[in-house]
Amino acid sequence: MALFQDPLFGFCVIGIATFLLAGECLVKAKGLFGLIGFVLYILYLYSQLTDHSSYWLIAVMAVGVIFVVLDGVLITNGTVAIIGLVSIMLALAVASPSLPYGIGVSVAFWVGLFLSLLLIKTMPARTFWRRLALFDQSTSEAGYNSLNEETKLLIGKTGLTVSVLRPVGTIEIDGERYSAMTNGEWVQSGIEVLVTDVDGTKIVVKPLSIELEK
Repeated sequence: MALFQDPLFGFCVIGIATFLLAGECLVKAKGLFGLIGFVLYILYLYSQLTDHSSYWLIAVMAVGVIFVVLDGVLITNGTVAIIGLVSIMLALAVASPSLPYGIGVSVAFWVGLFLSLLLIKTMPARTFWRRLALFDQSTSEAGYNSLNEETKLLIGKTGLTVSVLRPVGTIEIDGERYSAMTNGEWVQSGIEVLVTDVDGTKIVVKPLSIELEK
């Protein structure tokens, strides 16, 4: 266990352990990543604790791991997982033999945590994360489609130019402002325009008078 007294070795061990344990929550590693990561954590804590009165840190770390797992499986809102991650980090840092060592361990913990996100790109993600990604995608698409349908309702309505259209600018319809464009004409501000077409979120208008920007 003498190796664990080297801050660089401890940094690497905690970084790898966190990478594997967090990766177990993100991808289908069949429990192997989680087992190795948890064993590395225990070995680190055991090497740093000098008396039985400090063994409560192992309990704190174990509770933190349980919180992370519970959040990923049951709660899924991230709040309990954050408490768990902070508990694990504190247990590892407090057990370190010196302040610089503890700071290094804390940095290694977060480095390993962020690096574990790369596993989602290379290994099969757990069902929860796939569903979350699909939900976000469908929500974005639904929001875009809803906005597109609302914008199409403007076709045939008239409004006033708030700024000069060159040929893009701002118009106001029923008290709401929109970005709009003409088919190439430059139109002065304060001119009445008619919405002739909507393509996605692009609003096309034409002036109802001949007062064009010169």
